[in-house]
Amino acid sequence: MKGAIKRGTSPIVLLSFLFLGCLFNPQVENGKQRCSSDNPPQCLAGYTCVAGLCYAPGDKPDAGGEGRKGDACVPQAIACKTGAGKLCGKVPDGCGGTVSCGTCIAGETCLSAKNQCAVACGKLKEPCCTGSTCSEAGSVCSNGICEACGEPNGLCCANQSCPAAGTLCALPNTAGDPASCLLPCAGTVKLKDACATGTDLACVLACGPDRVGYKTCDCASGSWNCPNCLFIETANYSCYKLPATGSPPACLSTGLPKANADCSAATCATCGSATAAGYLDSSGTATLGYCVCSTGKWSCAPAKQWPCPGNPGCGG
Repeated sequence: MKGAIKRGTSPIVLLSFLFLGCLFNPQVENGKQRCSSDNPPQCLAGYTCVAGLCYAPGDKPDAGGEGRKGDACVPQAIACKTGAGKLCGKVPDGCGGTVSCGTCIAGETCLSAKNQCAVACGKLKEPCCTGSTCSEAGSVCSNGICEACGEPNGLCCANQSCPAAGTLCALPNTAGDPASCLLPCAGTVKLKDACATGTDLACVLACGPDRVGYKTCDCASGSWNCPNCLFIETANYSCYKLPATGSPPACLSTGLPKANADCSAATCATCGSATAAGYLDSSGTATLGYCVCSTGKWSCAPAKQWPCPGNPGCGG
């Protein structure tokens, strides 16, 4: 028989033949052999690289919608290129793996949605330049894209002003979001009241004494959310300054003042308490907070909605 071991072959030769026969095995267990580091990754002939591992055709595992079970996924040949059209970042290969194409050169930005370097930057609707600046006047960098600013419900300009009539540069409720030029809320907007998500736009609700503060109200999950009373850092709040030590005096010798009622106290003389009832709100409910006699009327606000202390405009 062809290939048979001849009678009389020495034991050493026989053991060597058997050892080599066991050692040589052209079959690679599926999912156990890693693909090469080439671009694109490579496997032994007849095998396909799937998510960094080699598989025989017909034995590829599920790939999360990349193909049916049993179908081999062939990764895309990713060419990072140079110059115009250069790819950047980790580029998906279509089979669950990625190819790293590195970073862009100075003056370019990597568009994450396309994994492509963009040379033009700084104009409206284009990526921001290095340092997150926008070259076109009246624009501001928002989430890596230059957007117009100053229009109602648009972003504030760099100087935190809103040229559109009736709008205020208001800080958002969510940390990290840019300030927006918002219109005042309609009189019907109240915390937790029902609203139409996606239809009712964010707006500003006045708060604090003399309505010098504002709340940014957002319509989320069908109800208005207006969490905090905020104050503009550059404004003058010296009329609402509190004593450096101790508590302000009571507003009246007997009883509590009612918000918006007539007063005869000295202008800008703060009174009230943050630990006991300081005034009656418009509904007659006793409230912790302060008041000032402003233009002949008591202007009152809860302690959490008082601008001082804590703002630069409160004075030393």
